[in-house]
Parts: sequence; structure tokens; C-alpha cells
Amino acid sequence: YLGVKGVLAKSFARIHAANLINNGILPLEFADPADYDHMSEGAEVVITDARAQVEAAAKTGAMTVCVGDKEIPGVIGVKAIHLTDKADSGKVPAVSKMYIDIGAKDKAQAEEYVSVGDSAYFISDFERFGESKIKSKALDDRFGCAVMLDIIDKETEYDAYFCFLVQEEVGLRGASAAAYTVAPDYAIVLEATTASDVAGVRKEDSVCRLSKGAVVSFMDRSTVYNRALFKRAFELAKEKDIPCQTKTTVAGGNDAGAIHKSGAGVYTLTVSLPCRYIHSATSVADINDMESCKKMAYALLSEFANA
Repeated sequence: YLGVKGVLAKSFARIHAANLINNGILPLEFADPADYDHMSEGAEVVITDARAQVEAAAKTGAMTVCVGDKEIPGVIGVKAIHLTDKADSGKVPAVSKMYIDIGAKDKAQAEEYVSVGDSAYFISDFERFGESKIKSKALDDRFGCAVMLDIIDKETEYDAYFCFLVQEEVGLRGASAAAYTVAPDYAIVLEATTASDVAGVRKEDSVCRLSKGAVVSFMDRSTVYNRALFKRAFELAKEKDIPCQTKTTVAGGNDAGAIHKSGAGVYTLTVSLPCRYIHSATSVADINDMESCKKMAYALLSEFANA
């Protein structure tokens, strides 16, 4: 509106914020109002990945979803901002306060299209932005699937099982069954991991950073990785000029937690894609990091096959 994309202030009255939003303008507030006093005329403020951050925060407002096998479009409904009490303004609504509006006129019509137990997923289109960034839903772990498909297309010269696992987030269930069935000598877990390299987070707490390459973990909340494998991964990265990093803190967990304990034990290593806003409606990653992860996975696969 009038060429204005955002307004930065100490705070907004609710009606003023609503008016800006209605005109497509972002109402932006200082996390610390005292920072306002450090601003001067002509000062520049850089806001990184604004689109992704707004979409990731959009769960406090209406989000479009797809429901059930019939892929019925719907909207997660919440109370309008101008009807929200000041005490609740800006808070994420409890799940019990949300509902999905599919446009049905009554319960009977709704039941013609959806059923109890149907799943729903966010509608969030893939988009490239910035110098090398992409945004999309469910990068964790559609990215891991994409890497495996890419390796399968290369027709490896040695035997390998490619397992597309389910229910990691509710107990590593698919990994437990797959590891028992395959009984591998070595395993490589491909996933995305939290990157908190955003404003307001100390560098040592960022876990990992975008544009710094694949992440190879030494430890997370479910696995202490084999030291020799961890060391060899970084040697390979150096030999093959693959950008690589490790986590700055022990965080998260993945299917390795079940795989490495399977049977008599499995040598396991995890290669992760740095990913901002993970487990939200929209995640952000770097295309160059994706390439690094693919190269690292292929290099490790070759290394393990010749072990």
C-alpha cells in the first residue's frame, strides 16, 4: 500500500495493527522496546527471511490445509484479531480452540467429505527466494527421501537398502521395524535438523547454520555416534571438498536412536540438512546445503560399502 511494506514501532494499538494487516503491510515491533532509543534518522534495519518468518508464525491466524483422501481444502479458523482479548493477543491458540472450516453447511454435509481420523496437511507451495534459499512444508523429512531417490537413480555398484520410514516423531517406530528386518552392517540416516541462526539467538545456541554445509552429528538426544565414523565423515568432507559442520549443542533426535541399538548394534551416522522453522507450516533451507548433504551421503555410502 503506497509502496510501504512494513511499519516498525515500539508497539501498536490492536486496531492500528489490524488496519496495517488489512492493507498488506507488516506491523513490526521491537522485541525489546528499549532498542527503539538506539535508532536514528536514516538508520537501516535488515530483516532476514521475512516471508518465511511471517508464514511460520501464521499459526496464530488462519492457515489453509488439505483434509483426507479426497484432499478437501479447508481453513484453520481462529478468532478474528479485532475480537481477541488483549491478554490473548499474539498468543498461539490451544489446539482445542481451533477447527477446520471446509465450507460445509452442516455436520451431515461435512461427513460426506471427511471422516473422524482423517489427516490434514498445510498447503505451502515450494518457492525460491533470496540468493539460494527455498521455502516449503515438511522438509523434514521429504528432503531425506529426495536424497535417497537421487542415489537410487545413480544405480550404486553395491548392495544397499533404501528405507522410507514412518512415525519417527511418535517413537521411531518405522526405524525399529526396518532395522530389525534389514539387519544392516552400517546405516546412514538422512533428515533435516533445527537451524536457529536467526536474530535473538546466541551463535552457540543456533545448533547449526544455513549455508555452512551438511550437518554430521557427534551426539543428539537419542544417540551417541561412533567416534571413528564421525571423524571419518569430516575427513571425507575435506578430501572431497564438501562443506560440512556439526551441531553446536546437543539437540533433537532421529531414527538413529532406534537403528543403532537394533540387533547386536549397528554402526550409524546421521547427515542432516540445516532447516529453519522446522516442524512448522513452512521451513527454510539453503540449496547449497542440500547439495552438500547429497554429496556427503553418497561419499559415506561408498565408504561403508568398502569397509
